[in-house]
Amino acid sequence: MLAFAQAHQITLEPGWKVEAARRVKQRVLEGKKFELTDKYLLSWTGLFERWNA
Repeated sequence: MLAFAQAHQITLEPGWKVEAARRVKQRVLEGKKFELTDKYLLSWTGLFERWNA
């Protein structure tokens, strides 16, 4: 995400990671139907690990 933003001259506001996590949580709590397959779980895990690096 950071590399994409830098490559496209996009300024990320302080706290953008927190806001992204809140939106994901909100969608889950709204009961949006989705299937959490291993593929998606690994993708999300990798994404959050990179954000926290």
